[in-house]
Amino acid sequence: MIDGLILSNVRTSSPNAILAPTPIKLQKHVVSSMSTPTMISSTSYSSPNSTTSTTSTNSSNPSPTIDWTHERIISLIKLYEKKSVLWNPSNPEYFHRDIRNMVYDDLVRELNIPDLTVNETKRKLENLRSYFRRETKKLQDHERKTNEKLLSRWPYY
Repeated sequence: MIDGLILSNVRTSSPNAILAPTPIKLQKHVVSSMSTPTMISSTSYSSPNSTTSTTSTNSSNPSPTIDWTHERIISLIKLYEKKSVLWNPSNPEYFHRDIRNMVYDDLVRELNIPDLTVNETKRKLENLRSYFRRETKKLQDHERKTNEKLLSRWPYY
């Protein structure tokens, strides 16, 4: 056994053939008989008698990718900040999904970016919030360890 998990696999060419187990290796890197490294995905299986297979990526995103320029991101942040129903739980309408969806629609319309969808906008906002949280944690950790304040270089902080 070399760098992998050996499983047994039963292969037969006819129904009356004698069953013989064939080893299968489950691993990330498989070295073929010619010592050429071959990369396979972690969910793929390789048998010594078979070719290497990889899992295909699902590119089912029908919408075009939006070019988020600095100006567009600033506009998005400013509009989002004005619409407290989207981010403030103390706003009475925050918990009304229909109202929030209408406000998201308005936000997308006000951004006036061709082919922009509400889902893409939500995804961008979530990415910005995630990055903000990471940046905040980084700054807090640095201050806690060194007792000196560090200023973020991220333009949206």
